[in-house]
Amino acid sequence: LGLAAVRRQVGSLKDHTILADVKGHAGSAGAWCGAAFSPQRRSRRNHRKPWSGFSTSCYRVHAAMEPADPTRGEGKIGIMPPDSAPINLTHHFLIAMPGLRDATFGKSVIYLCEHSERGALGLIINKPSDINLKNLFDKVELSLRRDDLIEMPVFHGGPVQTERGFVLHDTMLTGDASSSDTAYAATMTIPGGLEMTTSKDVLEALATGAGPRRVLVSLGYSAWGEGQLESELAENSWLTVGADAAVIFDTPVEQRYDQALALLGLQYWMLSPQAGHA
Repeated sequence: LGLAAVRRQVGSLKDHTILADVKGHAGSAGAWCGAAFSPQRRSRRNHRKPWSGFSTSCYRVHAAMEPADPTRGEGKIGIMPPDSAPINLTHHFLIAMPGLRDATFGKSVIYLCEHSERGALGLIINKPSDINLKNLFDKVELSLRRDDLIEMPVFHGGPVQTERGFVLHDTMLTGDASSSDTAYAATMTIPGGLEMTTSKDVLEALATGAGPRRVLVSLGYSAWGEGQLESELAENSWLTVGADAAVIFDTPVEQRYDQALALLGLQYWMLSPQAGHA
């Protein structure tokens, strides 16, 4: 299920959404799930300016020069040459290079849920917030009955729509192996065996003690417009490697960056700000 389809599906699911008071943690109160793919999608590099959605006509590459910031190691946003071979990094990790000195993205690992010619969407998997799942469920008036999840942190998924929730989890089968239906009302199926859900029913399932066995819950997400991620790869801002779900769900948070590097046979001391792998 692509982002455009999820957005259409979410738009018809108002009865499945809830309001979450997450003041002090993710900005003012807002919808927990529901319109997670609504029109206020923003560029990572210039995320104060809203995108109008994931439709092709809404993506633009900001080609104007930006002042170089020595604390972030970046200058203008480059544009990939038109003859560059297309790449698809869905179900890959982005691993921040040392030169990406940014409060949000420095030393981050991002799981890419979708990447196409229209842009990319992902969740940071190694930046926990100061609230755990029990706190979050209390705020949305649900009782969490999964002892294995009570102390699990809620993650900062990225700087975009930080009042909205995203649940990354193992694939949930509906019982009909031939069906493409998902177990929850608003779910994106990610090639590689994971799903991302933005509807309240996944929280309700977890509240009863059921639901996906492994989950990562985040507030906010990371997004790139058309050509932006490719340009950042050309600038050696990121390493890329095929994702391993064990790094997301089974690895202690403080070890995820190193374990993601290990998938490439690398250690942090081997990196320099000028080296990259795409």
